[in-house]
Amino acid sequence: MKKIMYMLITVVSFLMISGCNRTVKADIYATVYPVEFIVNEIAKEEFSVTNVYPRGSNVHDYELAIKTIANMTEAQAIFYVGLNLEPAICNGVNTTFKNVNTVALTNGMPGLITGSDHDHSHDDHVEDENVVKYYDPHVWTDPLKMIHMANIVRDELIILKPEKEDFFRENTSALVIKLTLLDEEISSVINDSSVLNKVIMVDHNAYNYWGRYGLEILKTRQTNDTTDVSPAEFQATVAMAKEKNIKYVITTKNEAANEELINKIVREIEGQKIDMHNLSTITISEYNSEENYFTIMESNIRVLQEVLPKK
Repeated sequence: MKKIMYMLITVVSFLMISGCNRTVKADIYATVYPVEFIVNEIAKEEFSVTNVYPRGSNVHDYELAIKTIANMTEAQAIFYVGLNLEPAICNGVNTTFKNVNTVALTNGMPGLITGSDHDHSHDDHVEDENVVKYYDPHVWTDPLKMIHMANIVRDELIILKPEKEDFFRENTSALVIKLTLLDEEISSVINDSSVLNKVIMVDHNAYNYWGRYGLEILKTRQTNDTTDVSPAEFQATVAMAKEKNIKYVITTKNEAANEELINKIVREIEGQKIDMHNLSTITISEYNSEENYFTIMESNIRVLQEVLPKK
């Protein structure tokens, strides 16, 4: 009996020692899906990467669980967009997450779009002579801004694991090549000689950054947060759509829409609805089907090809 007990104690002691000496991968948190995608593409197997927001959740109104926040305080890094898109993180940089390396990927980003006609609760508002300005956070729809974010992620990962610098640089270079080609493809579609008017109509406006390609956005409503549209605004939208020969209203995939308003516009322009993916999140089904940033953007490009008014 004593011999058996001794053997058990020995085995347990060995397991405890092995557990203490076990190498644990760094735990990195990423917020919206495009940020998670970038980090995974560069880090590969060198770090475990966890998404802050569950698959399919709406970043605009999702509240982080206490357990999630507690786990995040023990992470080696938290990567997020910034521009107050993720208020729980933006507001916790100097408090809840003060001991964590929190990295806003829009830091130093050129070409951020500002305006005064948008009141998303997640926009970064700045008061200037009684005019409310904001920075549009949907930067990931622009491949060149994805490159900016990728370079920041690369540099931070090198700090965390300098012995893998060459590996991270190689992965970033491969990602940049793909993003550059994607940028050229979007530009080619929008500026194709067959396009009559470089304009699209959207319900949720997440595509301001495509204005860099010369694309104009016609919105079904003045802001993404409101469902109120006056008769005058409605008539002006319909008139502009008819003038530009628009036959599609773009709705956001995996997101509830103002169906009554959209259907009314569709009837007026004798058109139809079509989905586009704004990539802020992906569903479990999309993830399990191995959809990713590039496959979804390619799908969006096909939608662009279809909806752009032709000569």
